[in-house]
Amino acid sequence: MSSETRDTAHISNLKSKNIPVVFFDRELEGYEAPKVVTNDYECGELAARHLLEKGCKFPVFLSTSDALAICQNRFSGFANVVGKIQNKIATNPFVINCSNDRDIYDQIVSILDKLPGIDGIVASVEKLAIQTLLVCAEKGIAIPERIKVLAFSTLETAPLLNPSLTTISQPAFDIGKHAAEILITMIEKKKHITDHYKMVLSSSLNIRKSTTQ
Repeated sequence: MSSETRDTAHISNLKSKNIPVVFFDRELEGYEAPKVVTNDYECGELAARHLLEKGCKFPVFLSTSDALAICQNRFSGFANVVGKIQNKIATNPFVINCSNDRDIYDQIVSILDKLPGIDGIVASVEKLAIQTLLVCAEKGIAIPERIKVLAFSTLETAPLLNPSLTTISQPAFDIGKHAAEILITMIEKKKHITDHYKMVLSSSLNIRKSTTQ
């Protein structure tokens, strides 16, 4: 399922043929099937609290999709915390869409030029964080002194980047393991699993130098 999937016809076709369907990591809003996901809303809140605790006054959330439930949930949690504490939702753009993969670098340059007050960035996926680090390096923007950067990412090299990247990491192995177990159970019909079944796993905050000195 791609980040822009809205049409469920292909999934409905599988189910009509009694082929088991399990969503993992991502879920398709409005379509019921067993799923294994992470606590994205709470993690959005966690990201916001971390940046605010580190002194950010104008943090923003960079998203790659307005269709993907995980991005929506992460942003909703982020905006809930920042909005309550800063009361800026009416005056500052809390979410910025960077959905065009071909020019993410240029989009981030434009964002930082138009909104020079930004002092914290939450990247919904790691490619946005990497491009942010590149932009800041080339424009001489100090991280974390000037802008703090946090990413939703399982990037194994995050500790090796310069500066090392603060991440909220999903338990990718466990997500896959539980999704496979559910799928096998459905195939072998060991027990009935309803379309409403949902397993939510917790992600973890890994604090590194991109958000703290």
